This record gives sequence, C-alpha cells and structure tokens, in this order.
Amino acid sequence: MFCLTFVITISIHSCKKDSTTPTGLDATSLSNAEADNALATNTSDYVDNEVTSAMVYTENNLLKSAQTDTCPTITVVSSPNYPKDITVDYGTGCNLNANRVRSGVIHIHATGPYRTQGSVLTVTFTNFYINGNLIEGTKTVTNNGLNSNNHISFSVVLVGGKLTKPDGSWIAHEFTRTREWIAGSNTPRIKADDVYSITGGATGSNSAGLTFTRTITKPITVALNCDWNEAGTVQTVYTKNGSSKTVVLDFGDGTCDNVATVSVDGGAPKTIIIK
Repeated sequence: MFCLTFVITISIHSCKKDSTTPTGLDATSLSNAEADNALATNTSDYVDNEVTSAMVYTENNLLKSAQTDTCPTITVVSSPNYPKDITVDYGTGCNLNANRVRSGVIHIHATGPYRTQGSVLTVTFTNFYINGNLIEGTKTVTNNGLNSNNHISFSVVLVGGKLTKPDGSWIAHEFTRTREWIAGSNTPRIKADDVYSITGGATGSNSAGLTFTRTITKPITVALNCDWNEAGTVQTVYTKNGSSKTVVLDFGDGTCDNVATVSVDGGAPKTIIIK
C-alpha cells in the first residue's frame, strides 16, 4: 500500500487507510485477480488444444492440408522417426477465428505418438502471444495410457508458467493436472469432436502481491471445437500479509462462451468476461 502526500498551497494532508482503500483482499481486487487466473487457466488449456492439433496433423500426414492456411506453419524435424521436434509458427500475427490472435512459436519435442502410452511431449515457447498476452513456461505432457474409465489420460505439469498482459501486470503459476480424453479418441484423424476433462491444482502469485493455491473442485470441460473452458469450478485461496480469502470460479454449464462467475468468501456470484 502506497501512501501519497499531496502538497497544497496552504496545508499538507497525509493519506490514511480506510475501509474503502483496496487491500488486495477486498472483493474488487480478488474478482480482478480471479479474472486474470481464469484467463491464465483458459489460455493454458487453449495451448494444450493447439499442441494436440499439431500432433494430429503430424501423425496423420495432414500437414499439407494444415499448411493451406496462411497461419500457422507447422514444421517437423526428424520425421518419420521419433523423437520428433515440431514447431508451430504463427509469425507476426495469426487469427483464424474471432477470439484468438496468436504470434510467435510453440516448440514441441515428442518422444512418441500422442496416443501411445509413455509418450512425453515437452512444450516451450518463443515470443508466443495470445491476444497480446505473453505466454511463458515449460509444459510436460505424459501419456499415462487408459484409466479406470477406459479413457486415455495425460499428466500435465507446468513449470515456470507466466502470463504477462499488455499493461505489464502478470500472473505466475505452476501446476500438476490430469487431462482425461473423454470423447473423440476413437476418431484419430478428427479433432473437432475431442473433449477433455481436467482435474488438479496450481500455485502461484501475481503482480499485485497476492499468492494463491488453486484446486479444481469440479472437472473443467475443454472441447477442441471451443475457444473457452465450457464448465467446471475452481477454488482459490488468496493470501497477502498473512490474511487469506477464498474465491470460487465457475466456468458455467457447458455453453461455449467466455462468461464465468466469481464468488468471494461465499458472497453472491459476480459475472466476469474472460478476454
């Protein structure tokens, strides 16, 4: 908290903290923080979808059709054998839909095919932006094979994750998640019908001085034919100066939109727009 001193021609007044002064744990600050966290979560899941698409193109010899679009350019090194190094290059700006302007490069190092148990994808970035937000970190995606639901599942670990917005504010986060392939796995050449269920948690901090711990309390639904997380809830405990508050984020009921709600300490839900 900064205290500003205003000098007037006849007197000097120093500011005092009062109940209207933002503390970082007030409802407005927490709603803003959770909107940024929702953006970081959605962006991370969107990147996973882009990686999945690149692997589908690579493994099914669809690169020619993928390259008919001016962006992105997908390049494979060490083809046809594994390991493969794949670059997904969006150049200086690529917008194949109304919601996501991307630029820069996603790098994928694949030890084996996406659908093969034990295969590991290591994902990194070079000057990669989505809608002006800089995305950083190293993501490791490991195919765990079939789970008890007879679905392919993946362990997803993010280290050094950071989203920096155009205004310079940022959110840093790391997580371990499980990404369960709940629909579309029986059509390997088609990605539009793929749906994933995400569970797990995260830790992090932001440029406002808050630290946080996040837990997915209802699995997040991610469909490759939608730019936004469609459903799921996340509980986040924010801490600053030894005090804590709990925020619940609800992505909705399955509708493909960028609308979510936030509840601070059990209060009434507030609608937010993920940008």
